[in-house]
Amino acid sequence: MCTNKVEQHVRSGYDYKTIVMTCGSTSVYGDELRCDECQDVRPWYICEHGSDVSEYACGMCEFD
Repeated sequence: MCTNKVEQHVRSGYDYKTIVMTCGSTSVYGDELRCDECQDVRPWYICEHGSDVSEYACGMCEFD
């Protein structure tokens, strides 16, 4: 990922607070935080079939 900063707005009581983190970090909701430039780039752990291959191999990729 890049070094762009991404703002997240998190509920804090009756208001919201802004948290700024680097692109590629884990967001406050547990998913990958991505900036506008990187959101359309396929991450390394997703194969071309859309499977998460971070812990196992994609069955369809083995036959390509």
